[in-house]
Amino acid sequence: MPVRGKRIAVTLSWDAYGVLEEFAKLVERPVASVAREVLEDATRGMAELLPVLRRAKEGDVDAIKDATAWMLEVVSSAVAEGAATLREVKREAKPPDD
Repeated sequence: MPVRGKRIAVTLSWDAYGVLEEFAKLVERPVASVAREVLEDATRGMAELLPVLRRAKEGDVDAIKDATAWMLEVVSSAVAEGAATLREVKREAKPPDD
C-alpha cells in the first residue's frame, strides 16, 4: 500500500498516549488515526501563526500584539464551538415531551 503522506516517529509520554488511546476507543478509531488528526488540526493553527512568529523573531514588537489577538480569536472560537456542542448534547439527552 503506498504511503499518502510523510511518516515520522513520535515518542509520547504515557499520559499523552493514554488519553489518545482512551479517546480512540470511545470513537472506535485507531490510535494512530486519532493522533494524525490531532497533529493535522494543530498544524493548521501553526501555519496561521508562522508569519507572526517570523515577524517577532525579526524584532517586530507589534507581532506580539497580533499573536495575542490571534490566540484570543482561537480561544473564542473554541469556546463558541464547545458551547454549541454542549447545547446539542443537552438537546439530544433531554427526554421527549409526553
